[in-house]
Amino acid sequence: MTARLVVLLLCLLAHVASADAPKGYKCGPGGYRVKDTCKCPDEKQPARDADNKAICEPKPEPKPEACMGDRKGKHAIKIEGNPVGATIYLGSKDCPAVGRTPWTGKLAAGPVTVIVDHQGYEPETKLVTVTPKSKTSVFMILQRTNAGSVEVKADADPNVVGVAVTIDGQPQGTVPVTIKKVKSGRHLVEIAKPGFDPFQQWIEVQDGQTTLLMPVLRPIVAAKGRMVIDADVPQAEVFVNGERKGTTPLALDNLPLGSYDVIVKKAPSKDWQRTIALGPGTTLVRAELAPTMPKVPTHAELEIIADAPGAEVWVDGAAVG
Repeated sequence: MTARLVVLLLCLLAHVASADAPKGYKCGPGGYRVKDTCKCPDEKQPARDADNKAICEPKPEPKPEACMGDRKGKHAIKIEGNPVGATIYLGSKDCPAVGRTPWTGKLAAGPVTVIVDHQGYEPETKLVTVTPKSKTSVFMILQRTNAGSVEVKADADPNVVGVAVTIDGQPQGTVPVTIKKVKSGRHLVEIAKPGFDPFQQWIEVQDGQTTLLMPVLRPIVAAKGRMVIDADVPQAEVFVNGERKGTTPLALDNLPLGSYDVIVKKAPSKDWQRTIALGPGTTLVRAELAPTMPKVPTHAELEIIADAPGAEVWVDGAAVG
């Protein structure tokens, strides 16, 4: 009788002790419970909170296994979704895909993260518990992204590395870059770098697709012009910015655009001098020197004397006296 009484008392004490703390709770690692108090081996006094209640830690929730597709089980699961044909991952998208919707397989019991992805749709993630009692069914609906991505690479021209990219005037980073969630439709991509002509290209972004760009920057080539210089007198000397270039008529090619001091001279006329603004194409310059030439008399008297009196005089075949 005494032994039975001791056993009954021990069972009663164990029941009371277990009822003092909430079910599903435990003391700290390695701790033990005395009535409503948790004690740990390193603590001499019971651990209590501000309300003089025992400090208990909740049991950690079970975590889903990573890459559950690699851990085959015996419990059936069916994964369906809209749209049909979406790719299914278990645990993480870093894990190999297990199939496409609709998909039926067998897994170990417990929680598993189901990820369904499809081009043109936002990925959907759901934590599912595989139960041993019945077949687990999952139905996942994906939402359209109405967006795509733009990838800008430097494969075609190393000059674009590190250059800023804008889409519709908004900064998007530097090359190389992948711009995600670009709204479907027409967009202007621009890349600008000093010393190069700006790169501009219109693109059409499709739902769930990546538009690839490999821009090439063209160095800016200084514009050139042509100057043709002539005068109203032949063989006049031409000086450009103080340097003799030749005689008229004269053509000077591949001149940088800008202003030039041009002097045209031929003795005994006065020098002709102008500042010429050279633009793209051909610029014609005509110097007028003749108006400044000294005038030459057009009439003169001619006296003819002969040693024979009364001789006839003929000029240009005509008798003049």
